[in-house]
This record gives sequence, structure tokens and C-alpha cells, in this order.
Amino acid sequence: MKVVASVVAFVAVSGVVLACGGSSSSVDDDPVTDQTLESITGSFCDRIAACYGDFFVKALIGDTATCKSRLGLEVKGSVKGAGVQLKDADAQKCKTAVDAASCNTVLSDGVPECDFRGTLKDGAACANDSQCTSGACFVDTKTDCGKCGLRAAEGADCTSAKCQRGLVCSTAKKCTKRVAEGGACDTSSVCDVPLACNEGKCGKGLAKGAACKIGGAQAPCDTGAGLYCKPPNTMSTDGTCTLLTLAPAGQACGLTVQPIEYTVCEKSVCVGATGTTKGTCQAFLADGAACDATKQPDCQFPAKCRNGRCAVLDPTVCK
Repeated sequence: MKVVASVVAFVAVSGVVLACGGSSSSVDDDPVTDQTLESITGSFCDRIAACYGDFFVKALIGDTATCKSRLGLEVKGSVKGAGVQLKDADAQKCKTAVDAASCNTVLSDGVPECDFRGTLKDGAACANDSQCTSGACFVDTKTDCGKCGLRAAEGADCTSAKCQRGLVCSTAKKCTKRVAEGGACDTSSVCDVPLACNEGKCGKGLAKGAACKIGGAQAPCDTGAGLYCKPPNTMSTDGTCTLLTLAPAGQACGLTVQPIEYTVCEKSVCVGATGTTKGTCQAFLADGAACDATKQPDCQFPAKCRNGRCAVLDPTVCK
């Protein structure tokens, strides 16, 4: 399901927010306050909900309030890192710019007002962009700390580097611009939000109630809105764009064939579902819990399984 792909996009957004915990060229303003950092976090979470839709937030986070409280842990922590010199007035400019930015600008880490720079040189240990003179800190998802370094240009490999602002890292691990409606797409390109790549072109997904075909050449249902193509029976390839069913932790998830229904988990992850065998929604692991990066359940956003435990990024441990 495209919901899985959206997880990657959402995690990428968390890196954008961390950039707002960085340094500024201004030396006359007061240091950034927790209130301003909270307002920045709120702006990003509100934009995520507006860009991706309520279904996305419900499935992966729960609600925007949870997004703000969870993401706020890393945003507030980011200013405690070595090299950070953020001033409150500059952080407020970042917040205002995020409120007015397009979805693609926000989700491509392309808001120039949020491009703050730190004092750490390339190669120094870091946990967020704003610690570095380059404005980029690449951290592998399985580790606690990364290194400051230059951003990768369009077409360059992004396996171990962040892309230049305004570019995204594709599934083929290449930095690329988002593709507009009607443009060509493949594993090396990423469509504008909320477009989807279908038969090699970026296009809008079909709305709820629209006729659709399973495996057909026509546009797919709008998976960003939580829709899938539901046939009347297992023998038919014709169907109707139908809203996915959301289930809380502890409930069954996956595909049911009689009647046909696809259930995804709300604020939890589906474990054990294969084909028509249903799985069970399991709650995301709490911060500090033991974890395995190769197995589910996952850690609660924005924490990741780092060195065998669920943890949010903490720049104070990077020396």
C-alpha cells in the first residue's frame, strides 16, 4: 500500500523540522524560546495534515496534537547540540515561512528561512542540520549520531548524504526534483504531493466512489486519502474507490475476502498479515524500549530503533 511509502516521506519531514533548531547569522536577538520552537513544530504538523490529509495522520500518528508533542521532543532537543546558535527572531521567520509555503516546498526541505547554519565543520559528529556550517547532518536511521557534510546535488547519490534543499531522495537513492502532474516518473523520481506515479506518469488519484480497475492502466485511487480499489468479488478486476478501514491496536488488520475489505492500523502497525491471512495491530514501541530495526513493531514517531533501543535524536550524546 502507498501508506507505507508515505511513512518514508513523513520521516523525511522530521529532518526538515530539525533544521529549525539551528544557528543564525544574527547575533543581536534573544536566544530561541521553547514557545517559538513549539510554534514551529505546530506549523509543520499542521502543514503535514493539510498536505497529506487526515487519514495519513490518523494512520501514522493519531492526530495533529500527538504529532506536535512527539515531534517537539526532537525539535526542543535539537537546540542543545554543539554548534547551535539559533535566535528567536530568526526562528519566528522560519515559522511564518512554513505557514505560507507550498506542500512541495515544505516536504522537500526547501524553506530558505529555515536554512540555519551551525559552527561544526564537515566530518564533525552531529544529530541535526543546524549544528553544521554546511547546514546538513546525515544520520543513519539505525545510529544515534551522524556527521556534518555537504548536501548532494541533483542526480547524486543520497545513500549517505542529504540532498540539496528543494530536492528529495528517491527510492533509487538519487536526489531529484518532484515531478509535476503529467510528468514522467519512475523509481528515480518523486511526484508532487498529492500526486502518484501510475504507468510512468504523475497524476491525481481517483476520488472516493470513482470506478477503478485493479492492475489497470487508468489512474489509481487516491491512496493519500486512504482509498483503495475494492472489487465486488475476488474474480473481478473492476471496482470502486473505497476508504480503507482503520483499526486500533489489538484489532485485526490486513485483507478480508468475504466480504472484501482492507484494514490498516491506526496509530499502530499491522504485524503478521500475509496475503489473505490477517494480522494484528500492535502499538508502536515506546521510547527506550528494546527493538529490532529489521522487525516490527516500529518505534513511535519520530523515534527510530537506534542501537537496539527506541530513541529520538539527542545531539548532546554526539561528541
